[in-house]
Amino acid sequence: MFGIPRPTPTEPRRLEDVHRTVHRRKKGSKNRKKTKLRLARLRAKAARRRRDAAHKATHDRRQEPRR
Repeated sequence: MFGIPRPTPTEPRRLEDVHRTVHRRKKGSKNRKKTKLRLARLRAKAARRRRDAAHKATHDRRQEPRR
């Protein structure tokens, strides 16, 4: 079976740093938009990892023979 996907050791720190950077940027600036995209990519990466683990777990269960 598959366990809960754990973030890499650096991932939570990276998310914190990028979130703090977004907060520091001036509202409406191009750099803030770019940093928000960077944050969105990091969050999407984590979401894809969770979705993949769920798919693997359910797909694996479906492949087992019925009793």
